[in-house]
Amino acid sequence: MPSARNRRSTRAVFSRQRLTRARRPRPAIYAELARGTAKTAYNWALSDWFNPPVIGRIERRKGRIRVQASDNVLVTKVRVKIMDEEGKVLEQGEAVQANAEWWEYPSSNTEGTVEATAWDLAGNRTVAAL
Repeated sequence: MPSARNRRSTRAVFSRQRLTRARRPRPAIYAELARGTAKTAYNWALSDWFNPPVIGRIERRKGRIRVQASDNVLVTKVRVKIMDEEGKVLEQGEAVQANAEWWEYPSSNTEGTVEATAWDLAGNRTVAAL
């Protein structure tokens, strides 16, 4: 049986390979975040991989649904789904980023449950409902 040290080392190597293979066009973001700090681009990428996005609030306002989503690196997309009491999807689509943390989805639907899903650069996702 491998020692605890070897298992950690193997996991770190696997994580590094998975991150670099899956996200080849985007490591420049991690390098930019690392510039001028004690962290490396790899540290930022690994941190992003272990930290999913956070959905702080979901609001309905004047014909739109607003979602506050944040991440330690970058939220790449937010998807909104509106469902009735039985779970049937009434409406769904991609939200548009309004500013640093807020995403907006236009909807005149005032009924049903709103479910928001946020993704980060590492592929993590978080789901929250209103």
